[in-house]
Amino acid sequence: MSGNVSRRFSAAAAAYESGAAVQAEVARELVRWMELPEEADRVLELGCGTGLLTRQLCALNPRPAVHAIDASAAMIDVCRAKTAGGPKLTTEVRDMRVSLPEGPFSRAVSSSALHWIPDLAALFRALAACLEDGARVTFALMLEGTLEELSAARCAAAPGVEPPVSLPSEGGVGRALAEAGMNADRVKTETRTVYYPCAEDLLRDLHERGVTGSPSARRRGLTRGELRKLKEIYRHRHAGPAGLPATYRVGFFDTGMV
Repeated sequence: MSGNVSRRFSAAAAAYESGAAVQAEVARELVRWMELPEEADRVLELGCGTGLLTRQLCALNPRPAVHAIDASAAMIDVCRAKTAGGPKLTTEVRDMRVSLPEGPFSRAVSSSALHWIPDLAALFRALAACLEDGARVTFALMLEGTLEELSAARCAAAPGVEPPVSLPSEGGVGRALAEAGMNADRVKTETRTVYYPCAEDLLRDLHERGVTGSPSARRRGLTRGELRKLKEIYRHRHAGPAGLPATYRVGFFDTGMV
């Protein structure tokens, strides 16, 4: 996660969950899907944010010891305030791109965070080094095709402007895992769609969650004229009885070492 992205999420920490319905659903589904064994007693959570997944983990019985990290101190503060983790929950402000905590951990998990990492293979290699033998890595992330309606409208409104972020494909995640000596034993993808009354509400929701803007200072944002054109194109192409759709494509991966 770049410094720009970390700062945006820090600014959005207090209000993040008010518009994070999809992220909350993904965290709940990940816990249902991951098949956490009783012996997985030391779990590393990558990119915990405000604790949407952390709270699910801390509600399990038996409760694992969870060490949750995030690059944003403000997000960590909200996570601690919202999570009744007791002594089995520890948190740390740490940028996972730079370093990971000392292991060994019996399981690593992450929900709606790893799509911000530009070099997933490097992260997975570092992660493999802090896991105990037989440990698994289970995560969910947004895939290529997420917010495709918005991306298409943006390209049409400002064809010469580089998109703010490029999300990984399912195949790209698989290749990154393979480069790190990991194998995705179970994979599934889901599509979730949220509807908004207007494009302004969608953009406001994304902004309040720290999603809008560019992760690189070298990439410019849209001008007012381009933004106005984006809204017009979005409305013209996608308006329907339920409102304007915003589609999320989510990948779930459960992996072990090769």
